[in-house]
Order: sequence, then C-alpha cells, then structure tokens
Amino acid sequence: VCGIAHIGLVGAVNQLAIRMVSLMKSEFGVEPRRLEVAILASIRGCHYNIERSGVWKRLQRSIKELYGEENQHYKDGFFHLPEFITWQLVSAGVRATHVSDLGSCTVCQADRFFSHVQAGVTGTQEREGRFGSLIGMRKTPSS
Repeated sequence: VCGIAHIGLVGAVNQLAIRMVSLMKSEFGVEPRRLEVAILASIRGCHYNIERSGVWKRLQRSIKELYGEENQHYKDGFFHLPEFITWQLVSAGVRATHVSDLGSCTVCQADRFFSHVQAGVTGTQEREGRFGSLIGMRKTPSS
C-alpha cells in the first residue's frame, strides 16, 4: 500500500500526516511502525518566515493553542515544516528512522523546484507554477 499527501501549513496544523497514518492502519491494516515515509522538496525553516505568512497570521492563535506558544518548530519566527511533520509522524507511531527527508528547500533551489514564496519575491506569482506528483509500486517478479 502506498499513499501521497501534499502537506503545507494548513495541512500540518490539521494533522494531515497523522490522519494519513491512521487511515493506513484502519483501511489497510498497516502498523505505523512499519511505514516508510519520504519528505520531498518543500520550503524550509531557512525561508518560511511566519511573520510574512498570511496563513500564519490568520491561524496563529489556533496553532499556538494546539501546539504551544514556544513550540520548537516555530518559536524562532520561522516555521520548520518538515521537522513539524516528522514530529507528528513519530507521535503517530512511525519510527523516526523510517522518515527520510530529501532536505531540499524550494526557495534555496528555486531553479529546480517551483516556490510560491520565491515567485512572490520575484513578482511572478501571477504565472504561478503547478506540479504533478505520482506514486506507485513496482511489481516484483515472482520467484
């Protein structure tokens, strides 16, 4: 069984990662400790300034009520999205050693990945990019 989710700030706050783990268990019988998770390119704490985020401004009271005023994933004024998602996955029973993070920042590597934030800096958001994602499993040859 495999699944895919695009988790941004709103999805992270609404615990989409935890919900995915729960769904994998309830619908397919997959134990969380057996899951393998990959976190791909995303905006990182080096660029996710929450003071400039409209979404953060609208949700910060709820976020701080749920996760605490001084949560390590945003207390420095930058949101550390991949680490926040990893923290949630581990709390849902996924082994930390089973979470692989590509480590790529879409802003630092805007030449390779589309970045909504970088498009705002360069004034190109009206031509905002889109991307597709695909996930699948290879059949293993029978022995």
